[in-house]
Amino acid sequence: MRVLVTGATGVIGAEVVRQLLERGDTVVATGRDLTSGPLALLSGELERHGADIRDSARMKSLIVDAHAEVVIHLAASLPATAEADPVGAAELNVLATATLFELAASAGVERFIYASSKSAYGPLPQGAVVDEQYLARPTSCYGATKLAGEIAIGAQALRGGPEACALRFATIYAPGKAERHAGASVLSRLLDDAVAGRPVRIASGGDQIDDMVWLGDAAAGVLAATSSAQRLAPLYNISTGVPMTLRKFADGVRVALPGVSIEVGPGLDYMGPGFVYGVLDATLARDELGFIADADPASGARRFAAALERPR
Repeated sequence: MRVLVTGATGVIGAEVVRQLLERGDTVVATGRDLTSGPLALLSGELERHGADIRDSARMKSLIVDAHAEVVIHLAASLPATAEADPVGAAELNVLATATLFELAASAGVERFIYASSKSAYGPLPQGAVVDEQYLARPTSCYGATKLAGEIAIGAQALRGGPEACALRFATIYAPGKAERHAGASVLSRLLDDAVAGRPVRIASGGDQIDDMVWLGDAAAGVLAATSSAQRLAPLYNISTGVPMTLRKFADGVRVALPGVSIEVGPGLDYMGPGFVYGVLDATLARDELGFIADADPASGARRFAAALERPR
């Protein structure tokens, strides 16, 4: 399969590219800077191209030249940036997304996979479990632009072009996320410190229920959407579907890394107020894509530690 990936240098993007290459696909990776970082260390049928997705002429050329069968659109304005620059976020997360879909349609691309976010749901009650039919009411600029991107490609797909689906991810933990995602990386910072043998102290948030998914599983959900034999639904939750408190997550890390010192205080909002917490029902992705994520935090901690051993 020939796949073009935008945002390939991001936390999810680099892992998606790695898994695509392991699967034997031919990958065209696009991003702002592809000269260093994890992509520079990958081998296989991989082309790297520096590109801004807002440059429609450049993106059209890359899609056409790649003879892409699938476009995986991961490039985005991230939460902190979106809140600081709502207009720029709309340009990137909505307008550029809609334009990229039209370019893919004109080039004969078969599938268009769009990385959305659980932020599109908006605030959820503590412990809520939501499926894809839950009414979305985002209250952040990031969530609103992600939802608008979903709506745009969904409407465009009704007129023809690639099969399109959006993926709403649960809270992802991954090496490197702490450096790139600021306040939305408590789990990743916890694991970074624990693996390094540093004591972990988190003042509050231990009672917060959330859905926590390991990066490798989240990326596997993207790949599952590219290869499903049946027609795609417009939207899938990519998640464990299992309620997990921060305290229980920390308990699992202690199992995987005996001797590590982790203290987690009580309360909610471990990533601060305004973040969307909740459990995303993964039934549809399981039934239609064959996607199942491992919810065990001890297993996730071991895989996190193993990933840190890879060249970066």
